Amino acid sequence: MTRRRSRWLILTLVPVLIGACTNDQTTTQATSVDDLVAGLVTTTDLGDGWTVPSFPDGDLATIDGAVTDTQYDQLPRPELCDQASDASLDAMDSLRWRAFRAFELTVDDSIQPPSDRSGHLVFLQELLTTGPTDDLRTSFDLVREGFETCLGDIPASEEGPGSAVSMQVPPVGEDRFATLLTFEEAGGWAQWRIHQIMVLDGPVMMSLMIGEIRSMDVEPLLDSAQNDDLTITVTDALRS
Repeated sequence: MTRRRSRWLILTLVPVLIGACTNDQTTTQATSVDDLVAGLVTTTDLGDGWTVPSFPDGDLATIDGAVTDTQYDQLPRPELCDQASDASLDAMDSLRWRAFRAFELTVDDSIQPPSDRSGHLVFLQELLTTGPTDDLRTSFDLVREGFETCLGDIPASEEGPGSAVSMQVPPVGEDRFATLLTFEEAGGWAQWRIHQIMVLDGPVMMSLMIGEIRSMDVEPLLDSAQNDDLTITVTDALRS
């Protein structure tokens, strides 16, 4: 994969580490892609208002379930800033995400991309990968170090200004961390709030992104308790 050393990846709205092992047994081998796909959260799990978006032919393709090689470059993958170490960047680049699903929340004052920024747009994106437990642990620790290095103020460039801060995560999986990325869209007409949650559990890693775009004259729709509930729901879906 070509390395993109941007300050932070500004994620598209199309097609972010959670375990599938049992609580009383550690699995050292990778699980199957079919198992990962079966563990993706669904609209039934999330409840009323959540839908899987689709895109018209000729636009960016809808990706749902197992990720093919031809689809991979279209994935909204998490990335690190250019201050991260080479080891952290290499660890992030080495992750081959195997399963993906995206959702949008139906709201009364929905934003209509690309030009409308008059309300809210709330989305959730789940990425799963698998591998030998020791390898994933090493990658997870290096990726966490990279995210920690990238905390702080984000100067204005193509987007911004903004900030990246560490946030608490419910006790899901074997290990976890999260970052809240907040920045102004170019032109200052909207704000992006991206909750990037990474969870590790045995042979499975998950990137969960809970995002909200809103015009500057309205309040965010999701609070920290709702984000925690979504994180727990996605974890429960994978373990069921």
